[in-house]
Amino acid sequence: MKLALFLSRWGNGGAERQFSLLAKGLAGRGHEVVVLSVLPGGLHWDALENSEGVSRHALYPSSTNTQVTLPTLLGGIRRLRRFLHKEKFEILYSALVTGNFMAAWANPPSSPTKLVWGIRNSVVEGSWQKHFLYFLSNPLRQRPDMVICNSRAGQTFAKDRGLWSAPSKIVPNGIDTERFQPDLRQRQALRKELKIAETDFVIAAIARLTPMKDHPTLLRAVAMARKSYPQIRLVCAGEGSAPYKKTLQKISHALDLQNAVLWIPPTPEPQKLHQMADLFCSTSSRGEGLSNSLAEAMACDIPVIATRTGDHRTLVEGAGKLVPPSDPIALAEAIKCSLQQHNSDNCPHGRERILSGYSLEKMISRTEEYLQEVWQASETVPR
Repeated sequence: MKLALFLSRWGNGGAERQFSLLAKGLAGRGHEVVVLSVLPGGLHWDALENSEGVSRHALYPSSTNTQVTLPTLLGGIRRLRRFLHKEKFEILYSALVTGNFMAAWANPPSSPTKLVWGIRNSVVEGSWQKHFLYFLSNPLRQRPDMVICNSRAGQTFAKDRGLWSAPSKIVPNGIDTERFQPDLRQRQALRKELKIAETDFVIAAIARLTPMKDHPTLLRAVAMARKSYPQIRLVCAGEGSAPYKKTLQKISHALDLQNAVLWIPPTPEPQKLHQMADLFCSTSSRGEGLSNSLAEAMACDIPVIATRTGDHRTLVEGAGKLVPPSDPIALAEAIKCSLQQHNSDNCPHGRERILSGYSLEKMISRTEEYLQEVWQASETVPR
């Protein structure tokens, strides 16, 4: 198949990571893969530069902007339509609100290219512009030939709002279990680099700095738990707006955590943070489909705590701890319990869960199967 994978930006998020892995996996199986973006750049865009069998095309290749503005979005739709017409792809697979909106307008019903939407959230999160795009996407619900969701929660959310009439499939995130696995040497090396003592109990949180990820609840829980266990340290890796990051740092200082919390930018090697940590926390208050970072932590076989959002119950139950969202007391108790169980046989680990149900090969195989199903469907069936 000749495939186009389209995101408006290939930044540092979980959707971008999954699409990057998918592009390389499908190319490795002999498909012709082109990754498309409105703007060039971004962690996962750059990572695909030398990937065999994968080519990149930015609609605005010379742009230095980091955000898709309204003029860029409208002009990007026109450029995307021309590129699709020129290249004659069999499948256009888009994801996220802006990507799906642009793909639907750029690929009209008369086009021979089949359109697949990717749904990776269970609420609309972000700016009013994103909410408005979501609203404008509703009349386009007849456009996709198939919808692929990464969680049952996301599928239910979108179906309840009538966002499509096409068949929908669920393909959970795929984790590279060769890359994400325990590594004692990396643990020791990164702790030395970050000046973290081996006796410290390190909690890792790898997530965008946005209100949906609910870092304030995590900070309050850590402050509570440190009253009993002062050796707890928190490492937060992620990017966000400067004002919101400043707000989080003010909360941290108000809780007297300035020496207990380390803020670091996103890393191209997140496995090292997992390998260095003693516990991973995912504290999203809403909107999750299926967290990449949570599954990656489980693949590295460290204990995890997650809020009951999205499909986290399916992923974590029996292999980690679940707490209500936005409940710092419950989270603090779970952190203390994890510390007490540290290095004991009673501490649940999740690597086997990931190996059995969330491997990278399974994600690529399932996606390939569904894309082939769309491609092989009779072209006489109206969209």
